[in-house]
Amino acid sequence: MNLIKYELKRLFKSKGFYILLAVCIGLSIISILTQNLIYKASLETDNPITIYSTASIKSSFSGSMVMMIAAIFTAIFVTDEYQTGTIKTVMSKGFSKNQIYLSKYLSSLLATLLFYISSILVTSLLANHFFDTTLVDSTMTSSFIVSLIIVIAYHTIYFSISIVTRKLGISIALNIVGPSLVGLVLGMGDALINSESFKFTSYWLDSLLSNVAKIEATSNSLTQGAILGVIYLAIACAIGVFLNKKKEL
Repeated sequence: MNLIKYELKRLFKSKGFYILLAVCIGLSIISILTQNLIYKASLETDNPITIYSTASIKSSFSGSMVMMIAAIFTAIFVTDEYQTGTIKTVMSKGFSKNQIYLSKYLSSLLATLLFYISSILVTSLLANHFFDTTLVDSTMTSSFIVSLIIVIAYHTIYFSISIVTRKLGISIALNIVGPSLVGLVLGMGDALINSESFKFTSYWLDSLLSNVAKIEATSNSLTQGAILGVIYLAIACAIGVFLNKKKEL
C-alpha cells in the first residue's frame, strides 16, 4: 500500500501528466469545434447535414489519439526510475519486483483511464451542447464498459513493453509502432487468405475498439470485445510479470 501511495504521489506530481491530460482535453475540444464549423458551413448549402451528439460521443470511444498519448506517458512514467537509478533505492526498502510491477501498473493505468474518460466527458458535454440530441443509442453504456476493457488491455501492453525494456526511447517507439505493426501483419494475413468470412484484423484491439464505438454496436461486437480484451490483457500481464522477474536491475 505504501508503494502504491508513493507511485500515485509521483503521478500527481508529474508535470507531464497534466500537460498530456490537457492535450487530450484540447484535442476533444478541437474535434467538436471542427465538426461544428462543418455543420454551420453545410447550412449555407443546398444539402445541410445533421450531426448527432450520440455519433460524436460514440466516435470518441475509439480514442486513437488518446491511446497514443497514453502510450507515450506510460513509457515516460514507467521507465523514469530505471533511467535515473532511483528504482534501486525502492528495491533496497524490501519491495519485491512484483510489488513494484503492481504499483507502477495501477498508477499508470489510472493515468490512461483519466486521459480516456476526460476526453469522452468533454466530447459529451460539447456534443450535447452543439449537436442534435434526438438520436438515442441503447448500447451507449455497454459500449463504454467494453471500451474500458479494451483500453485497459492496450495499457497493459504498453506497460509490459515499458517495464521490460526500461529504456524511454525504445519504449515509446515500441508502444506507438508495436500495435500498428501487429495490425499490419494481420492485414497481410487477411490479404493472403483473401476470405470474406474471416479476417485476422477483426480480432485485434484496433478493430475491437472501432466496432464497439459504432452506433448501436451489435451484441456480438460487444461480447467479442469484452472477451478478447480480457484475453489480451491477461496475456500481456503474464508476459510482463514473467520477463520483469527475469530481468536484472
